[in-house]
Amino acid sequence: LNKTEDICVYASLDTERGFKVRKNLFISVKTGVINIAPQEDRTGNIGKEITLTVPEVKDFAGNLVDGGKFTVLYNGNEIEVKNGKFTISFIVPRDVAYQYDYAKLSHYAKSATDHATGCYNRLLLGGFNDSAAIASAAPSIRLFIGDTNFRSGGLTDANPTLIAYLYDSAGINAGAGLGHDITAVLDGNPGSLVVLNDLYQPDVEQGGGGTVVYQFNGLTPSEHTLTLKAWNIFNLSASATISFTVRNADTLSLSDLRCWPNPASGSTRFLLEVNNTAKVTSAELQIYSPQGQRVATFTPTVSADGYVVGPVVWDLGAVPAGLYLARMIVIDTDGTTYQQTTKCIVR
Repeated sequence: LNKTEDICVYASLDTERGFKVRKNLFISVKTGVINIAPQEDRTGNIGKEITLTVPEVKDFAGNLVDGGKFTVLYNGNEIEVKNGKFTISFIVPRDVAYQYDYAKLSHYAKSATDHATGCYNRLLLGGFNDSAAIASAAPSIRLFIGDTNFRSGGLTDANPTLIAYLYDSAGINAGAGLGHDITAVLDGNPGSLVVLNDLYQPDVEQGGGGTVVYQFNGLTPSEHTLTLKAWNIFNLSASATISFTVRNADTLSLSDLRCWPNPASGSTRFLLEVNNTAKVTSAELQIYSPQGQRVATFTPTVSADGYVVGPVVWDLGAVPAGLYLARMIVIDTDGTTYQQTTKCIVR
């Protein structure tokens, strides 16, 4: 049988209370076997559509959120299937309505050649777990623009891409509602708020963490700030802010050449920020001794997705102590040569 509707996914809950689950109770969901033909177990991946949904979520005034439609409480990521079996675990968020009602556990599975769907809709969900231990203070958030080499205050073009790394030991709240969304605000303007729940991608290997990638478009050339706010499933929030300067991408702009650590021993790094790496055709880093002799030359990499040239690692193993001069030379697509210099103290 190769049709999707002929594939079944059986689910059961590993809890002492059978199928009655309360808020903030840690539950483990174990499936049986995914069969496509009799006696044939398949190996593949459970896709990104593993979700636990409830028929309605109410706010504290008793009003239905989103008109009472099914609300996603947990959205997993790809999980490996071995011999047709897999296990997922998560904590039920606090944003579940207190009254008991039946929720639905949905699965989507895939292998190299086949797909499968299934659900369990007799999961009784509700109430409150008074003994739930809050093992997390608030989510940790790290923000970058373009790639992880970016540092706050750097240069970008008018269409920068936000990269956010989120982590919480209990789990990130990514769409249970009641105002506990992952949001981004540009320049402190509430009117610019963007809800990023659907872009959150859990990290299966890390557990509790995940990433958000979002591209802005048409930003004005000026200094900007971007603040991202996220919640964990215990409704504890955290925020982080990153700043960047937009420059016209038609003309190459360079920041100061950075060196860290400085003073240095063992090794140090050099990095140059630019507003448009697509305009960089070649780059060279030159290091000069206190006597003015060139002692090292590097050809740095140019980030395809970010806004940096480098970083370049300089190994200082046999380098005498002193004050050294570093010069980064960049040539753009118009044949124009740019250069930035900085000093480095070797100890």
